[in-house]
Amino acid sequence: MSHILFLYATEHSGHKRAAEAIRKSLSNFSPAVESSGVGFFTQHYPILGPLLFRLYVDLMQSVPNFWDYLYNSDDVASLTEELRSFFHSFNLSKLNATLAKTKPDAVVCTQAIPASFIAQEKRKGHIRVPLIAVVTDFVANPYWPSHDVDCYCVPAPEIKEQLLSRNINEKRIVVTGIPIDSSFIGKIPKDEARLRLGLNPFTPTVLLMGGNHGLGQISSAVKRLARTRKNLQIIVIAGYNRQLYRQLTKSHRKNKNIQIFSHVKNISRLMDASDILISKPGGLTSSEAMSKLLPMIVLAPLPGQEQRNASYLKRHGVAERCDNLRQLPQIVENLLEREDRIKNIQRNALKVSRPYASNFVAEQILRFVNHRERFSRQ
Repeated sequence: MSHILFLYATEHSGHKRAAEAIRKSLSNFSPAVESSGVGFFTQHYPILGPLLFRLYVDLMQSVPNFWDYLYNSDDVASLTEELRSFFHSFNLSKLNATLAKTKPDAVVCTQAIPASFIAQEKRKGHIRVPLIAVVTDFVANPYWPSHDVDCYCVPAPEIKEQLLSRNINEKRIVVTGIPIDSSFIGKIPKDEARLRLGLNPFTPTVLLMGGNHGLGQISSAVKRLARTRKNLQIIVIAGYNRQLYRQLTKSHRKNKNIQIFSHVKNISRLMDASDILISKPGGLTSSEAMSKLLPMIVLAPLPGQEQRNASYLKRHGVAERCDNLRQLPQIVENLLEREDRIKNIQRNALKVSRPYASNFVAEQILRFVNHRERFSRQ
């Protein structure tokens, strides 16, 4: 019985959803392979982890250009390597305990920081199992390690080129797509999905999301859409943002065309019911939408991974971009009235989407596990 250890950043993240999708594929492919998942910051930094996440959100929202510099600068990544190694030394005992408990035959990281820590331990000779890095945004930021990774699973050829420019061996890079759950493969007719959700099957419907944490200008977006088009059903997902959920519920409780949800598990069905997705351009959410051939409107992407994801989606013609909320109702209206535009976006999504990415990543993992004896002799 082989065991695969998955490391992601936090419990409520796209990185975890990607890990869960891969684990599901592994289970389907090979019942003899077990796996476990660990929220790296949640478990190893129970006090510091939430503070770092809060700092991350504050930097993105209050000083976005500074965050963009930190996120995408090779110089900053290089200069902070010693600082990250310092934090790693505090975490080492917990990481070793996790490794001793799971005794993994391979480690899979869906976020850059855990991957860099495992790579450090591999370089020192403390870990002798394959390390698979799974990039879950349409950009490979400079914090992904460029050494001691046995396989990089990347979303698209452009990201492969980014890694090649860092002198990473091409044989170690595989274009797989971003892993998403199999529930996003295929869809049911909109009218049927709407009936199941208690919606009017004939009324245009938009789905509005701000990621797991309900970030962005969701509240303002709902107000503008509700004021400008009465014949529109709006589904809003507040995620784990309780304050946003309470605010939206209070403000729109009398409007039957607006449904407010907190964290839900039926996003796939909600996408089936929708004509348009308005969302932050997270790697997982974008990949899920493309798999569903659901047109996206990217709402005021923040610098960093959001900007780069948005640029990728726009460049491939699978999303519209809205940087000014005053323009949102008109962008929605134009899409709803232009069937040819919708069809074009869907054709583009069909070309670039990779709905079976989790299977491809699972195959790469099994390739290393099935040859672990040969690997250990190298």
